[in-house]
Amino acid sequence: MKKVLKNKNYMLLALGSFISNIGDQMYNIALTIGLYSITGDILSVAYMWLIRASLRIPTQFFAGIISDKLNKKYIITFVNYISCPIACLLVLSNYNNIYIVYIIVFLLQSLNDAERNAAASIVAHIVPKEDLTDANSGFTMLGTVSTFIAPAISGIIYKLHGVKLLYLINGITFIFAAVCFTFIKYAHEHSSKKHEFTLFRFAIDGYKQLFNKKIILSAIIVFVPFAILGRYYDIFKVYVTDATLNFGPEGIVYFGYAMSIGGLLTPKVMSVLRGKIKNNNYYAYIISIFITSIMYICWIYSDSMVISFVSLIILSLASSISMISLRVSIQSNIDKEYLGRVFSLQKTIIIISAIIGIVLAPITKNLIGVELAVTTMSIIGIICVIWYLLRVKTLSIGEEENETV
Repeated sequence: MKKVLKNKNYMLLALGSFISNIGDQMYNIALTIGLYSITGDILSVAYMWLIRASLRIPTQFFAGIISDKLNKKYIITFVNYISCPIACLLVLSNYNNIYIVYIIVFLLQSLNDAERNAAASIVAHIVPKEDLTDANSGFTMLGTVSTFIAPAISGIIYKLHGVKLLYLINGITFIFAAVCFTFIKYAHEHSSKKHEFTLFRFAIDGYKQLFNKKIILSAIIVFVPFAILGRYYDIFKVYVTDATLNFGPEGIVYFGYAMSIGGLLTPKVMSVLRGKIKNNNYYAYIISIFITSIMYICWIYSDSMVISFVSLIILSLASSISMISLRVSIQSNIDKEYLGRVFSLQKTIIIISAIIGIVLAPITKNLIGVELAVTTMSIIGIICVIWYLLRVKTLSIGEEENETV
């Protein structure tokens, strides 16, 4: 980790992302509390997540292409500058015309997708391959520090001034992030392959890289039920803290604390597991997503704030490890010139899964209840983990046989 901390480009990228994440956390809390408080129905929260997710699929397609074709530094810098005035429009918005709010949410989400894709890709260019695990662990830690800081600040600001000031602060953080990114030293690498650029062929060439790596593709597929569970959590958490734990909708702030603590523990745990992960990243992924399934069940059935809190800490830790393991696998095994398109395809699969979760959440809540809905999806996740474990062993045996031949 010390080596990564001496990398000035990485530190600028991390600092800018950290500042932006604080604004994003405030923005998400403001949206969730604002919509639920006005409507009193989780459906409004579900529709918000649906708007954010459904229209992201075409933007992901272009985000991957743009990330691989254009200068990644310019992308992340420009996106943050332009996001500032758009975010500030929410200060002037009126919840009586909720569709305008949804449009602004979509625009910000689309720009965020382009930035995150380029940022994930640029890491492999500014950080040596052997330091990728530490670099991604650092991002996770800073992301969760922002998750820890933002809820406390957001809760105070919300009580004193409402959601409008939270939206304004989010807009300001974009400017600070853009300034940090401006000083990153990075030279865009153009592909040495000379051929006529065709939009869809360019995209497909990148997607093929993922389909040729079956073990990574399988890892992304097995994450589908967990992406659905993530949306279940986002939609049901305000219901759980209000109806089950009787803390009111503001109780989601405490859930945010629990998730952030788990993230803060991630670098230390990754450091302990570093040798094993370095030898086989996939088993760390398998164990962490299995634990994630179990913790979702513990969280949803608990009527104790203490048990819910601890469950979410472990859930966050396991989820962070799984995401780091998957990201490092992609960054390490995919050619750099294709990373943007591969990450965009990965995120598209996750987004489609999230949309399924958003659509299913209200339906399953009414049909079988919140608890059974989360439990059923967690069991499906466990089944997928077992399938992936068998697949990893099969693919590993096949690779050994090929090496012998």
